[in-house]
Amino acid sequence: MPQKIYWLDQHDIIRKVDDYWDNTLEDPTAKRVRKSEILGKPLFEFICDDITRMFIRTLLQSARLLMQPLCRPYRCDSPTEKRYLQMTIALESDGLLSVAHELIKTEPLFKPVFFQTVSSSMANSQGGSHIRCSICNRVRLSRHISWQEVDSLAVIAEAKHPISVIYGVCSDCMSSLKSKTEKLAAF
Repeated sequence: MPQKIYWLDQHDIIRKVDDYWDNTLEDPTAKRVRKSEILGKPLFEFICDDITRMFIRTLLQSARLLMQPLCRPYRCDSPTEKRYLQMTIALESDGLLSVAHELIKTEPLFKPVFFQTVSSSMANSQGGSHIRCSICNRVRLSRHISWQEVDSLAVIAEAKHPISVIYGVCSDCMSSLKSKTEKLAAF
């Protein structure tokens, strides 16, 4: 599968996308991410929740400050499969930041799992929330400490309604980012 690439200006506005952008969208109804719908808009308009925005902002700032490409693995699952991807962020000579997403591999999920993003305030009004990591896609069920793979949610997934989640970054992924950033900064 070809990479999907977009370029950001110094204010994190999407200035251009690769020539294959609309052709590589899996869901033909995905109007919200079509080229015509994203050009000229802030990247953070398309990212859920503050913790995920802070995580991505840190990566973008690190690539700009260190002036060397950063590569980070992450997951972006569909309801039926685990999708392992890699994001590469690089500062280019024209000052734009290229952000490339490459699909590395897929694996089927044990059973389909559907999620619905809710706001933090809505989750709090419901007495807690499930949190899904924006990087590894593991889920922490409300009132639990441990993060679980999506496959372990098969019982919940059989419910008639999608699992409501807010997005964040789990402690393992946050530690990994901190460790990698510190190593790069030491150079």
